[in-house]
Amino acid sequence: MNEYVVFGTLITIVSVYAAYCIMEYLIGLTPAQRAKGLDRLVDLALTVAGVVVIYVLYTKLPAILHVIGNAIGVQVPDQDTLSLTECARKYFTTLFDRLVNFQRAMFILVTVLGTVPYTVPISVYISHSTQYLQWMMHWSLINVGLYRILSSIAMYSREMLLLGLILSIPSQTRLLGSALCGLSLALPSLVILAWRWCLTTGILQAVPGSLSLNNALNAARTIVLGGYELGSRLQELNVILDTALGMSLAISYGLGQVIGRTANIVRAR
Repeated sequence: MNEYVVFGTLITIVSVYAAYCIMEYLIGLTPAQRAKGLDRLVDLALTVAGVVVIYVLYTKLPAILHVIGNAIGVQVPDQDTLSLTECARKYFTTLFDRLVNFQRAMFILVTVLGTVPYTVPISVYISHSTQYLQWMMHWSLINVGLYRILSSIAMYSREMLLLGLILSIPSQTRLLGSALCGLSLALPSLVILAWRWCLTTGILQAVPGSLSLNNALNAARTIVLGGYELGSRLQELNVILDTALGMSLAISYGLGQVIGRTANIVRAR
């Protein structure tokens, strides 16, 4: 989506709507009509101010994330938003694949051992002793898979922002536009900060990925010990990812209200 086309469309919509409001205010037949024109003009001005604030926040998003990252103990590289989002998408895709491969390998191992009478007790032991790990892996698959999808959607944050800016001007589509604007800021922030935090935990290297010879010792140690160490690390990952997602949704809603509700609040006062 070309920014020149977007800003040209925005300027056109704002100019036409502002002209209509001014004409209604100046040549209204009744005081009520003139007051309505002035009310719409104030609403437009406040909405445009909100749009400008959202756009400035998006352009400064890498710097903002750098400050937030320092506050929570993670380092955010000095790159543009789309490059950081792409790195986050690749990371969560890799982590998701490793979780799937390890869980598939464990299932195959338990199934194969369970088919041979002499190794059935080993199969039962592995299945029961790793129950906690399997629960955490199922939870992790849901969370990491969700972040994988969210990071893919966040790759289009710029398009969401530009479309949201256009839809925020008319009052009829302002709710949808403000939601898109909020998501365009919250989604990249969520996946980038989550990616950088995951790097500090080393969770990607902790997941064996498979039961191949290269990972045999690590995988065997994980299974023999019941997977409690890896399970606890995955539980920490899940709690952090779920908490961050909830906070991100709240922040997204609040950012959207910068456009969606500010005008109404000011006019009510």
